[in-house]
Amino acid sequence: MSVEENWYSLVGIKHARARLLGVILYTQSQNYDMMAALCQTPGCNTVHTVSKLRHDGSFFTMLDLKSQISHVIKLNAEALHENLMAIQTQPVNSVTDITNAAQLKELRQSGVLKWQDLTITFNTDGSPVFRSSKSSIWPIQFMLNELPPQLRMKNAIVGGLWFGPKHPNMALFLSKFVQELDKLAVTWTFIWHFSYPNLCKSWTN
Repeated sequence: MSVEENWYSLVGIKHARARLLGVILYTQSQNYDMMAALCQTPGCNTVHTVSKLRHDGSFFTMLDLKSQISHVIKLNAEALHENLMAIQTQPVNSVTDITNAAQLKELRQSGVLKWQDLTITFNTDGSPVFRSSKSSIWPIQFMLNELPPQLRMKNAIVGGLWFGPKHPNMALFLSKFVQELDKLAVTWTFIWHFSYPNLCKSWTN
């Protein structure tokens, strides 16, 4: 089993609905798509083979954010909607959670964020693959801030995975994550529908 297949099996156990968007190979100066057989580094004469980069563990992957977020919304639709409504009625000077912190309040008051818009908190940290291993997995994990606090950690989402013997190139790793979030912001919306007796469901498109 390849390293990326091992990765997927580790993630798939906990996040069965997560789908790999693709694997990105990287060197110190460049990153490449898995489709290429040879990778020529611009500006020098070094040629990297895909098989060598894969063997060395020089790659990372992004997971399908849309399917995972959609799944979390559908599982927690009623609680999410109730909390979105509660956020709108919180006292102006009250700060009890990240959802009514000053900057988010400003974004809502200015109209940049609508009442139904969702925000996230994300982090990444490394963990050894095995106790004796020199390589680590660095997941990007995030939570939907608008879920009630008691549900956030229970519905944490993995957005990407970096594997290697060194700390990730954060500029490269996080830029790919932000690109995937930007795609959602442009191409995806969800609409609240209500059915008797006032149960709310989320529909995504």
